[in-house]
Amino acid sequence: MINTRIEIDGEIKDVLLFDDLFEYVTYFGSDISHYTIGRDLEEKFIVEEEYLLDDVDFKIGDIIEVNGKEYVNVNWGEEQTSFINDSGYCQDLYSIYQKVGNGEYHNFQSMFFTTEEDAQKKADELNGEDSE
Repeated sequence: MINTRIEIDGEIKDVLLFDDLFEYVTYFGSDISHYTIGRDLEEKFIVEEEYLLDDVDFKIGDIIEVNGKEYVNVNWGEEQTSFINDSGYCQDLYSIYQKVGNGEYHNFQSMFFTTEEDAQKKADELNGEDSE
C-alpha cells in the first residue's frame, strides 16, 4: 500500500494505492459480518468465497494513471480515497465463517485468503482437524 497525494479533478487529494484486492481488504478489515446458509453443518468453521464485486456496498469508480500504472477507484464504506491496481481488483478471495447458531455464521476475525486451499487449511486447524 502506498499513501500518496495526487491530483484528481483539479484537486490535490490524499489517496491510498493498493496492489490488489487482498491488500485492500486486509488493510481496512471486513464489513462482511453475517452469513446464513439455511441448513446446519457439523463444522464450526467453514470457508466461503467472497464476491466483493457483487456487494452493493462495494463501489467501483474512475480509473486513474499513476507512474504508468492504471488504478481503479474503489470504496467499501471507508472515508479514505482508495485505488486498486487495475490488474488486481478482480482477485478471488476466501473467508472463514464461525458457526454462531443453527445455520448461522459470522465472519471470523476478518481473515482473508487468496486461495481456497489456504482458507480450508486454516478452517480445518480451527475445527481441530489434521489438515494433512
